[in-house]
Amino acid sequence: MTQRRTVGATRIEDLWFKRDGTPSKRNRSWARWRVKWVDLDGRERSKQFDRKIDARNYEKELSAQFTRGEYVDPKLGRDTIGSIYSRWEPTQVRIKESTRTNRAMTWRVHVEPKWADTEVATITRAQIQAWVSEMVEAGTGAPTVENAFSVLRYVLAQAVDEGRIRTNPSDRIPLPRRNLSRNKYLTVNQVEELAKEVDYGGDFIRLLAYTGLRWGEMVALRVSSVDTTRRRINVDRAVSKAGGTLREDTPKTHQIRTVPYPDVLDDVMARAIEGKRSDDHLFTTATGCVLHNDTYRHRVYTPAVKALIERHNGDFPRVTIHDLRHTAASLAVSSGANVKAVQRMLGHAKASMTLDRYADLFDDDLDLVAVSMSKLIRDSGY
Repeated sequence: MTQRRTVGATRIEDLWFKRDGTPSKRNRSWARWRVKWVDLDGRERSKQFDRKIDARNYEKELSAQFTRGEYVDPKLGRDTIGSIYSRWEPTQVRIKESTRTNRAMTWRVHVEPKWADTEVATITRAQIQAWVSEMVEAGTGAPTVENAFSVLRYVLAQAVDEGRIRTNPSDRIPLPRRNLSRNKYLTVNQVEELAKEVDYGGDFIRLLAYTGLRWGEMVALRVSSVDTTRRRINVDRAVSKAGGTLREDTPKTHQIRTVPYPDVLDDVMARAIEGKRSDDHLFTTATGCVLHNDTYRHRVYTPAVKALIERHNGDFPRVTIHDLRHTAASLAVSSGANVKAVQRMLGHAKASMTLDRYADLFDDDLDLVAVSMSKLIRDSGY
């Protein structure tokens, strides 16, 4: 009757001598010590060592892994990062196409050359930290470093899920801090001046600055997206660039939201809607094509901003198109909106994101806290 192997059973063998102490016929130039164990499938595995202490340490670690339920077959760990990526990438079906395209490009440029042929079980936390440092020293920007690191982290998480490694060696690795610049805001007068300065698109410059829509959300708007009676814009689509091609998808946070617009935009909406069908885009190029951010910025927007800076002798903010979104937040707060209202208008996932991004706009709230506390203290008799 065949003896049943016990999963997790381990032992050390001396290959140079038999159990009775007599020399074996094994060549003494080969490793002397062999650790044998029974894996989770009941199969016997083995690994050889030159020194007995190394064999003992390995056998103890194996026993501990079986006890903790953390045993991983060493052969599984020989799979490469490139092979695991090829299985992980097709599973990314719940992300936007633009995000998927960007991750694929990040893999090809930054991750694949370094890690594709590396066996996953051999990667250490120190190696990953050194790779991050190398990218920083080479002048790679913090956002690019973050993206590259994230792709590797996702692939390593896939390896953990497949049981090829016990833990993710990329956990808790510090990344370089982004050099965050102060937000730039326009006043209402500056918004109007910029809208008049651009050769084309003054109406949607006003829309961006007074509603906080992202460029891609504005480009995707259709006539049916606007409720002129309630002055509401339904934001349920966004245009983004993926692999050089414009694609229409869900908004950045995948959340559909309704954004109010002030009555000063009534004429803007009326002009945008006039003569169009409900499914037509609200704003397009002069020839009726979908607006392309890079083209519009280069040919129309940036020249207008430069002209205003020169006209005002440098006393006009050098704002990007995205800064018009910041301007909307600033104007909303100045008009009395609280952080929750601004969050909903901008489509942030959490109010904390809004407060972190626009903390400088809520300085007056801190002053009110001090005043309220002073009153409380005085009323208490102190």
